[in-house]
Amino acid sequence: MQKLVFAAVSRNYFNMPIWIAQHRGMLADEGLDVAIELYEGVDEVTNRLRDGRAQLAYGITEHVILDSEAGGFLEIIGGNVNRLPFSFVTGKAIRTFEDLRGKTVGVSSLDAGSSSLVMKLLSARGLEYPRDYKMRAVGPILARWELLQSGQIDAGLQGAPLNYMADRDGRNRHYCGLCAAGLGRIHRGRNLPEGW
Repeated sequence: MQKLVFAAVSRNYFNMPIWIAQHRGMLADEGLDVAIELYEGVDEVTNRLRDGRAQLAYGITEHVILDSEAGGFLEIIGGNVNRLPFSFVTGKAIRTFEDLRGKTVGVSSLDAGSSSLVMKLLSARGLEYPRDYKMRAVGPILARWELLQSGQIDAGLQGAPLNYMADRDGRNRHYCGLCAAGLGRIHRGRNLPEGW
């Protein structure tokens, strides 16, 4: 058996394919002994892939692009999300995008991932970072949800089922047309070092 480490972000539905493959014995059938390691920060997943502590990862597309631009060796071999699965969820006091002026949006990373999506989304509505709002790297959707509930951030992208829970909780879920804002691209991919 070839031993591999597969890094992924947090406990979320993006990880279902690798969990199912492991549970059903599909990886073992191919002679692979895969340890799945979960991390709360998207930057940590990329760092582990880059320095060799992980051989495969569900990573952030932008991280691979930034790595390539810096002369790195990461590559994308596939994707598991073909369109953005997020809603932009705000606290109860935020009724319009204009209400976000001076407020804090929680993102997964300041360098990639949800930050680039938030900047494009809000720019399409006349809000520019950092002039009009702050961003704070707080981690993946579970962390953003907890901070949104506690009032430590004012908004953030949320995926299922948290976006539906926001409806139930009386929070504002903006069906903000992420694809209409030119953001309908693969956001998360299966990444690995070049030549692997």
